[in-house]
Amino acid sequence: MQQLILFCLLVFVVRVLDVTIATTRLIFMVKGKITISALIAFGESFIWFMLVREALTHTGEGAVFVGIAFAGGFAVGTLIGGIVSGKIITGSMTFMVITDKVATANIDKNIREAGYAVTIIDARGQDEDIQRHMMFIEVDKKKASSLKSLIKELDPRAFIVVNESHSVQNGFLPR
Repeated sequence: MQQLILFCLLVFVVRVLDVTIATTRLIFMVKGKITISALIAFGESFIWFMLVREALTHTGEGAVFVGIAFAGGFAVGTLIGGIVSGKIITGSMTFMVITDKVATANIDKNIREAGYAVTIIDARGQDEDIQRHMMFIEVDKKKASSLKSLIKELDPRAFIVVNESHSVQNGFLPR
């Protein structure tokens, strides 16, 4: 029984490591760092192969516990991979905010006072009688959540689209 528990613990820990590495590899791939991604993929697939080989050859009582350890390691690895990705992903986000309250509530002024740069253009929606404005706001990813909260506080009905920025040049980008 003790041997089964140790084996399940090993499967769990190695699976957590494997999935965390897989998440990291995907981040590097999306960021265009293909060589690093390929090197990580080699290690990831080797770990996965060795683990699966051992897990699948485990016959006998407790096989269901090995499966639970494998699945649990995948779930926890996904959680840890998400946390790690939040730490290593850098860059900025583009907020496109459509509101009809810019002129009356000075949303742009409040956002600027909070330290964000805002560019405003006139916009037209389905109801052409209502004057709308589109605000473009470039923000560091780490500040995206607080900016979204601020916009929702200033105009709960604002239409917000957020995209990851691939490249930003010129303009004012607050730090």
